[in-house]
Amino acid sequence: MSSPTISQTYQSVTPADQATVPPSPLLQTADLPEQQIEQGPPNFPPSPVSGTSVVPMELTLLWKEALDEYAKQTGTELDAEPLTILLKGCNSVKDIMTILEKHTETFNEFRDGGAKVQLLRMLKPIATAVLALQPIETLGEGVGMVFQPARTIVGAIVVLLKATKNISSSYDSLVDLLSCVSKFLERLYIYTGMSLTMAMKETRVKTLANVISILALATKEVEQNRLKKYPSINHNLALRSYSEGTCAWFIDGQVMGEWKTASSLLWINGKPGSGKTMLCTAMIENIRQLCLIQSNSILAYFYCDFQDAAKQSARGLLSHLLIHFSAASHACSQLLSDLWSSHRDGSQQPSEPELCRCLKRMLELLADHDYLYIIIDALDECPDSSLHSKRRDVLTFIREMVEWRYQNVHICVTSRPEQDIREAVESLSHRSISLHAESGQSDEISSYVRSVIESDCAFRRWKASDRALAIQRLSKDANGMFRWAFCQLEMIRQCLPATIRKVLDDLPKTLDETYRRVLQTLDTPSWEYTHRLFECLIVCIRPLRVDELAEVLAIDYDSGPIPQYWKDWRPMDPTESVLSLCS
Repeated sequence: MSSPTISQTYQSVTPADQATVPPSPLLQTADLPEQQIEQGPPNFPPSPVSGTSVVPMELTLLWKEALDEYAKQTGTELDAEPLTILLKGCNSVKDIMTILEKHTETFNEFRDGGAKVQLLRMLKPIATAVLALQPIETLGEGVGMVFQPARTIVGAIVVLLKATKNISSSYDSLVDLLSCVSKFLERLYIYTGMSLTMAMKETRVKTLANVISILALATKEVEQNRLKKYPSINHNLALRSYSEGTCAWFIDGQVMGEWKTASSLLWINGKPGSGKTMLCTAMIENIRQLCLIQSNSILAYFYCDFQDAAKQSARGLLSHLLIHFSAASHACSQLLSDLWSSHRDGSQQPSEPELCRCLKRMLELLADHDYLYIIIDALDECPDSSLHSKRRDVLTFIREMVEWRYQNVHICVTSRPEQDIREAVESLSHRSISLHAESGQSDEISSYVRSVIESDCAFRRWKASDRALAIQRLSKDANGMFRWAFCQLEMIRQCLPATIRKVLDDLPKTLDETYRRVLQTLDTPSWEYTHRLFECLIVCIRPLRVDELAEVLAIDYDSGPIPQYWKDWRPMDPTESVLSLCS
């Protein structure tokens, strides 16, 4: 078994008292004047003196153990690292950022120079939180005066930056991890103006120790070129298309309400393009907010992804759930640690039955939690094309979880209405809905179509009667498919007045027919290059960035037997060139 996946660990670890956390002013620090940031955390009174209480020796030992484990994993003695010593002498956010800026120089060549700016924007709130975490008042005398954990964490981040600087494939994972670190420290930041009990100080130290452990694992994974993409990457991509109020008909409806409160399996199925992932994203956001209110609740989610082999199997799903739930309690964390140690510190993989038994034991330990939510999106993207079907393995695992009959476990699965999935789910006690058959879905598509036609300047040039007809036809013929409605809007927006009604009378019935028509309307030169772009996307060994894909447009295939690359043919705007050919 490889080292625990960093992302999944980090995203799910939260302080035990997160339900009491109000919105943090840290979110606005990137926009505050430098002078205001350096003066300390805004909106808080001066920290009270902690009195004569001393943090128990156990906390000092806990932090020392975290540093020792870090040294074991990375070969770096963090507390003796010159950089850490330098950071301990920093008295302002500006001082810390000067050090961090120096160590992000090498990222200038990533993302056309935008990577460094993005990293610094994410690191500034971390620096602000670190400076605000006054060692004695916030952590306690023993730990704070000896180790200064918060600033040591910045040292660990810089070590991670050094490891990542020449590995562009790890950049996205690094950004996602730092985003989680920022949110994690943000929760500690709000306590900088409060007098803390010994129990709260203990929670703070344990939290920072967890951060150090995660940064150690991340650094080790990068050095071994094994840092994986996070499931949250899929969620963050989906969030780009999400807006407040999306799928409200379902989120506020009876089915969702019953699933959230009664132990059950919910299967949400829909045709291609019906917005299953968007609905899943809306559910995750809703449950996230619920977990902030109900501190005794935990959310775990997993996006199956046909582009990522690690997100297509029962092992991938199991591993994510184990890492996620292990962060919920020390006992669960110890279970996972024991499993890892029993397999020669990760050099051997445990079997899937062993992983399954470990998860079952964790859920037993979490029986005192009110709600455990598990959301699995796009199950149909797990392949079912071989004798040993990965999809069948996932379905078997889901069946096993349901048959454990834990009353606080709520499972939701989304997929296309594939026959094998339908048969497997229907054999269980479950609730299901078909998106394309729901009136709420149809109403939301109608609202979407109306909103686009009434706000887009191209449609404003149409007569009112033509706009009304388009809204009526697209809403009626969408058959529950958001993607179909989107594609038709893109195709008809440039229609001339004389052709509008003819086009509306001849709309394609399916998504496949829609895509076929799009390809058929390409002119010959465009088709040739579009075809080559699609060929590259099909055979590439990893997902290509737009600027990489655009290099295909600078290759001359016709001037001789060997294709020639012409620098002058490179498009000035790679994104626009690729999108104009492929959309």
